[in-house]
Amino acid sequence: MAGTQPRDAAYPPAGMPPTPAAAGMPLVRAVNVMKSFHGNQVLKGIDMDVHRGEVVCLLGPSGSGSTASSWAMTTGAAPSIGSTTSG
Repeated sequence: MAGTQPRDAAYPPAGMPPTPAAAGMPLVRAVNVMKSFHGNQVLKGIDMDVHRGEVVCLLGPSGSGSTASSWAMTTGAAPSIGSTTSG
């Protein structure tokens, strides 16, 4: 569209305080995340920060915990131990 700015061109809008992500804080943070399913520990001490504009890909063989990691960091599925935050 002519005359429109990209979404991030004036972010945050004038007069608004910066969001944590705009202030350099991570959008997603995982600290010492551990998760077990039926006695099988699939996540063991995951630490990770994802900042605005980053693209992250988790790769691993079936059963390695890549899907469990994604769920724990994006859907709020409670880890057995540790913490996740998103902002």
